[in-house]
Amino acid sequence: MYKNKQNMFVFFSFFLFVLMLCTFVAAANKVQTVGGMLEIRESDTHPKTLYLRGRAIPNIENDILFIENIFRIGKNDVVLVSDNCSGTACINTDGRFITIKPDGTYKVSSSFELGNFFVVKQVGKTILVQYKQHIGAGKGDRFITIVYDNGKIKKKEGKAFGEEAKVSEKDCKEVYRLYVDACSSPLYSSCLNDGISNCFCHADADTYLYYSKDKRLNMKLFDDLCEKRLKGAKPVDYSSFIKTICEK
Repeated sequence: MYKNKQNMFVFFSFFLFVLMLCTFVAAANKVQTVGGMLEIRESDTHPKTLYLRGRAIPNIENDILFIENIFRIGKNDVVLVSDNCSGTACINTDGRFITIKPDGTYKVSSSFELGNFFVVKQVGKTILVQYKQHIGAGKGDRFITIVYDNGKIKKKEGKAFGEEAKVSEKDCKEVYRLYVDACSSPLYSSCLNDGISNCFCHADADTYLYYSKDKRLNMKLFDDLCEKRLKGAKPVDYSSFIKTICEK
């Protein structure tokens, strides 16, 4: 009896360890970057302020301030931060990307509106933030995509996510990577009973959620292929994947 409890404890501890390796803790107060420690400080006389290497970054302070995500692009780290005030009129949260170099120098992007529920992911050297925005009664929703590319911010709007006529090659390669890597090792044996996304680590689950909203992709077939792979099937080759998933 004792031995069984001990084995269960070891298994549970290992499971938590895997989750910690696979997940970046969103909305953190500090994170180590290539250019030094990035952290949020506050005092009785000042609102929450963002610091790098112990020095305040100008104009990034507010009642509510979070370090959301960190990405590596080349030798630099790119960090997404969000901020808002705390009053009843403070509806919209703002986001910014901070590009940090190994020598500690940095560049802050222009600010952009950040939805309350958003998905952020890296595709090559670009970072995409996507969220749904309610237009109004009887008007439905529209999808907002914020694109970070080499320090610059672009905003795309549409009645549905993925209105472009063709899926880009880098997007298709990213979905294929998800299929080959994330669908190969489930987090726990019964995860399929809770939905495919529960078989992935946090970062891959975000990627899956992002692409599941893209109407250009055949994600229903992706789910079928992923389920087979999670059960031990070998992956299909990339050329076949393109024809069935990316060129539906």
